Amino acid sequence: MGRSLLTTTRSRRASRGTALVEFGIVSLLLFMLLAGILEWGLMFSDILHLQQAARVGARAAAIGDTTTDITTKIQNAAPTLQQAKMVITLKYSSDDGATFTNTLGDSGSENDAPTGSLIRVHIGYQHEYLTSLVNPGTSRHLTSDMMMQREG
Repeated sequence: MGRSLLTTTRSRRASRGTALVEFGIVSLLLFMLLAGILEWGLMFSDILHLQQAARVGARAAAIGDTTTDITTKIQNAAPTLQQAKMVITLKYSSDDGATFTNTLGDSGSENDAPTGSLIRVHIGYQHEYLTSLVNPGTSRHLTSDMMMQREG
């Protein structure tokens, strides 16, 4: 009877140790999955804010706002993004959208894009991964483009 009690006690301890190791492996995988879901959600939020900011900027450019006003409206449309990481490019096309080589400037109280030309707002943003465990400090470059026709 003494031997069987000793064997049962050792078997229970080994079983507890095995369960602890299995829990450690499974919980690590679960944590990594949750971190990936969280990071994807944060990046998707930044993409949505970029798209909204580009739309607001293109609309402001289409109605003739100055480049300063356009930039301000873009920055105000994306308050959760870090302004220093945003790169805003304003261009217009004089050949029906084949090329966008003309940089948008100001002409008095309006921008200098001719009526009927296409105006493109391009915003670049460096999204920093918050949950990067393997490679800290990594980032992904996000962009958004929006085009609208200059109104008269």
